[in-house]
Amino acid sequence: AKYAEDYIQLNCQDEIILYTDGVVEAAMNEEEYSEARLLSFLETHRNDDLPQMIDGLIESVQNFTDHKGMEDDVCLIGLRVQ
Repeated sequence: AKYAEDYIQLNCQDEIILYTDGVVEAAMNEEEYSEARLLSFLETHRNDDLPQMIDGLIESVQNFTDHKGMEDDVCLIGLRVQ
């Protein structure tokens, strides 16, 4: 497999959220959580503390799927540049 490479400049206090496709592919009634929903959540909660944002995102995905569980692996990692 080939993967695209890119570089971005990160500054002190920048935050990064890494996630597996299981987050955006979490589904309810064949509708996926989607990248659009993820981006909307992150934009709405951009001023939250990082741990609070991660917890809120997990809760948002669980609420979307009506707490039915995930069919795919789900991993979220929040990083803050020091």
